Amino acid sequence: MPTAMDREGGASSLGLIWFDHQGPKSPALRLQKLAADLGIMLPPLPQTAVELTSVDEAYSAVYLQLARKLSQNGARTLVTTIESLRQRAGNGDLDTMVAELTSPWPQFQNLRPVLSYYRELSRYEWPSLAPFEFRLGHRTAEIAKLRWMLTQLGDLKPRKTDSYRDAIYDPGLKLGLQHFQARHGLEQSGKLDPRTLAALNTSPGERLLQIQTNLWRALSLPVALPEAYIWINLPEFQLYALEQGQNVLQMRVIVGSESTPTPLLSTSLTHFTVNPEWRPPASIIYRELLPNNVRDPGLLARQGFALHSLSSDGVPSLALGRIAPEQLPTLLRQYRLVQAPGPANALGKLRFSIRNDEAIYLHDTPVKSLFSQTGRALSHGCIRLEDPKRLLAFLQSRAPDLDPKAISRALKLTEPRDFVLTTPIEVIVGYQTAWVSADGILQFREDIYGLDRQHSVLAEVEVVKRLSQGSAL
Repeated sequence: MPTAMDREGGASSLGLIWFDHQGPKSPALRLQKLAADLGIMLPPLPQTAVELTSVDEAYSAVYLQLARKLSQNGARTLVTTIESLRQRAGNGDLDTMVAELTSPWPQFQNLRPVLSYYRELSRYEWPSLAPFEFRLGHRTAEIAKLRWMLTQLGDLKPRKTDSYRDAIYDPGLKLGLQHFQARHGLEQSGKLDPRTLAALNTSPGERLLQIQTNLWRALSLPVALPEAYIWINLPEFQLYALEQGQNVLQMRVIVGSESTPTPLLSTSLTHFTVNPEWRPPASIIYRELLPNNVRDPGLLARQGFALHSLSSDGVPSLALGRIAPEQLPTLLRQYRLVQAPGPANALGKLRFSIRNDEAIYLHDTPVKSLFSQTGRALSHGCIRLEDPKRLLAFLQSRAPDLDPKAISRALKLTEPRDFVLTTPIEVIVGYQTAWVSADGILQFREDIYGLDRQHSVLAEVEVVKRLSQGSAL
């Protein structure tokens, strides 16, 4: 049967980009799948020549809209006009152009394949699990519902059994619930606590939108995948160091609270300081340090704080031992509050400096107990490291010009000392609430800063639509 293109004298006479006499070109199919994965639905394949022209234009419009959206952060240089699109298509570059809309990052590549299963799963009417307490051997209809949910989500292997046994809470079901809790960043209690219940009652349709939202976010990462870099995922409260795409270091971190969030950054680590001084910002001084010192006079002195002159004329620093708390606000017009290195120093033994305009850095901490908490959005914005010496060892392994003896000596002393990296290492402070871990397990985390709500896939699609309004092809 002749196609629409055959009847109308061929695709080339119609000035088509994405279709030929055989139908959609392979780049068109890849663009269609990419758009669908990002929540954008292209029109169905055409049946007539009129439809063919219209659909081809729709494909071009979606390509250009995506390219304009992804070019906004300056990280990519993409084709954003119909003239350039036609020129590159004429040169046979369509495959490359569609590939340029994707990302080499594992946060994108490994997450896309999950979408098909969640699309299928979202067709089910997802049950709502009621709060209840149970113990091993307990039998109830809610337990049967829990078993079905965990099986559908992949946390339990399917088994042949009867409805009576399905409703019994047994060791296998407990392990499945703990697996679910682990990949959602929850306490692995095997109990149906409120956070676990909320995660279980999140429907596959909602998870599908969450996955798509995170695909959009992954597209904002730098175009090139660095040979070595540090990746910090804020909702996961984890730091990774990677070389050639492989994790070589992982540790827990503490990140900014909801009221003082850690910003998303694409930057580099340039140097580190052994035995750093801490110069707290005014917000911390006036909201926390001074009020605490009023309630407990002498607290700042015991913690190693002193007043350093703001001028450079050699005015000596002032000890706080004999200064009344009510005098400090006046003195801070001429002096800066500085905490000396030592066991009480808020930055601990090591500070790692990254380029940014918000005074954010990675650092040690004297309060190690907080790393045992499941949720660790606790800081004023800086990133506290569970084991900074392991990060130091990673940097040393990549910087043979660093003097290990000098670093070792500095660690044994108390005076501040800076060490500069000849070749800075890239640092990405990211925000993924859905991703596939290195062991192939789909992970979800709570939206600690509300960014999924602010920049959902629905919002991203609306931005793409707005970018095309008033712009003719």
